[in-house]
Amino acid sequence: MAVLITISTQRVFADVAKVRAGVGGVRRDLPHGTADLNDDELHAFTAAVADNLDARGELTWRALVEARVQAAFAEPDPGLLRRKLVELMALCSEWVEAIDHETAAALLAEAEDRQGSGPVEPSLFAEER
Repeated sequence: MAVLITISTQRVFADVAKVRAGVGGVRRDLPHGTADLNDDELHAFTAAVADNLDARGELTWRALVEARVQAAFAEPDPGLLRRKLVELMALCSEWVEAIDHETAAALLAEAEDRQGSGPVEPSLFAEER
């Protein structure tokens, strides 16, 4: 299966790599801490909230991420937990890309207002503006 990774996605992963590099060593000795007492109920609740918001046309990134986080927290099986965490990472990267898109659109509109002419390539990074 061929996977297309956009430039926007590459930027997100590069940012994640920078943060991980700054954190230091990777801890592999921690317990998962999933499938605790109320995790199933919390997952059901957050999933219902997301579904309700979606039905009303008011779905938010936060509600989606919260439901996916709780789904992962409720998972006792390490293989399924891994899959749910990867899905969560994919959703979070989509959210970051949406923020980047909003920022770029705002910068573009601002640049067009200042120049009163054609499009200008905006920079998402303050030091390049």
